[in-house]
Amino acid sequence: MRLITALIPLTLITVATSLQSQTELQWGKLGGDTEITQSIIKLERPFNTTFKAGTQTSPIQGNGYYPNADGYAPSFNLTASSPQANASIANKPDGDSITTGKNEPSYQSMVVWENAPEGRLENIAIDIKGSGSGFISGSYRLLIQQANNSWVASQPFEITKPASDASDRIVNNLKWYHFTPVTDKEATIGDPTPVNLDNIKSVGYYNRLQGNATKSYRGCEVSYFKATFAPMKQLQVKASSLKSQEKKPADGKTRIIADFEEDFKIDNSQSGWTYQWNPTGVEIGQSDRYQDLKPESKKSWRLVVDPAKKPGASSGPVNARWLMARKGQITSGDSSEVSTDGLTHFVIVSYTIQPGEAGIISIQDSQIYGKNENSSNALHIYVKDELLGTDVTTGKPSSFNINLGRMDEGDTFTLAVGGYNKKSGGVNIQFKLCSSQ
Repeated sequence: MRLITALIPLTLITVATSLQSQTELQWGKLGGDTEITQSIIKLERPFNTTFKAGTQTSPIQGNGYYPNADGYAPSFNLTASSPQANASIANKPDGDSITTGKNEPSYQSMVVWENAPEGRLENIAIDIKGSGSGFISGSYRLLIQQANNSWVASQPFEITKPASDASDRIVNNLKWYHFTPVTDKEATIGDPTPVNLDNIKSVGYYNRLQGNATKSYRGCEVSYFKATFAPMKQLQVKASSLKSQEKKPADGKTRIIADFEEDFKIDNSQSGWTYQWNPTGVEIGQSDRYQDLKPESKKSWRLVVDPAKKPGASSGPVNARWLMARKGQITSGDSSEVSTDGLTHFVIVSYTIQPGEAGIISIQDSQIYGKNENSSNALHIYVKDELLGTDVTTGKPSSFNINLGRMDEGDTFTLAVGGYNKKSGGVNIQFKLCSSQ
């Protein structure tokens, strides 16, 4: 193993040790809230039959509607298949509710809360039931507008009458489909698709109701809706001092066990290292589905997704148009803003602790900056497949020196660099992994 002989005295990156508590977007209460309104508030017609972002269909919050709104989300956007639908905030003894329906054989609507909190969407809970003498059957789907503005809908769930469905669902366990919001009275459900749950823009539900042939009313009532968001773990990248100075470990026992720049080999002959990416349809963190990068050619100096497709705007692989890794440099895949699957695509570099290297592992002598001063990239760090933190790099040199904690033989450290916006690109990067007892 190599002894440390010189380190760049970079300002340490720190991990937030006290994460903020979860954030909730909530309308109503589980078990019913009878304090939302003391009467029936009919929502103003005509309703949009094509979804229009930014429309507030709900009443204005105040004395008559949600007088105590602290911690709740009273404002929502309703789109219906009929401009003359029956929709209201109904005062009911078992819990005030958002009611919507129509005396037609088939009716559909969507209710969404826009401006969702920052963070990663984890759970959605909803209490929904059918209503009206004409109601026969119905279904609902949960809705998400992703960070790239595209919409997805979950698999359908049954709406029953009179029993209600008060389910709390882990969104990452659901099946998701492309969704086109109600347009000219009709929504469209598309093919299955991966979903990006980070920093979504809107959340809500879509319902479709079937009734008998008569003109009796059929509708649905929602007395409770809650979306729970977990805070994003943040790494704080600090500006670095670029002056080198010799520094020896105080205890003489700290060793460099891996050096990203020095160890890089396109034939993957350096023990412990792997170079991968998350292909189309695979979210970062699903490590069992990553794919290895490959040498561009026998004489090449870089690793790519497909040796037959040279990186480039028009020639590169889908979602990995410029993606590559080389000695001291990484160029990310497409960000969620431009990818075909709504996901961000990363170059994923991992190192597995080898025999004799176990100990307190730290990142030292690190530096990262964009090759273009206006570029920005997502930086994720994992230890033993657990996300330690994330940050966004810029064109200004920064460090990410950090203590990773105790790691034993076979444990894996992972660093991933992905697109962040339309201007994402390549980064110059160096770091060493050090072990001390």
